[in-house]
Amino acid sequence: IFTKARESINDGSVHVNIGHCHYARDEFDRAIESYETASTRFYSGHNVPVLLCLCRSWYAKATKDVSFASMNTALSY
Repeated sequence: IFTKARESINDGSVHVNIGHCHYARDEFDRAIESYETASTRFYSGHNVPVLLCLCRSWYAKATKDVSFASMNTALSY
């Protein structure tokens, strides 16, 4: 379903919403990938809500994996 939505509409909001779905399922790596795609491809890295979602996903990943490197990445946003 996600692939069909992503292919049918070429907009950053699709990737952001797919990221939200992955985040809700605790698939933080996939959520980060979707948010990164939206941020770089559609918003040039300047969309604050997308950057906040990226930060939140990295923080959740760091907490789940007990990863200091992921925590530093979260803090870099």
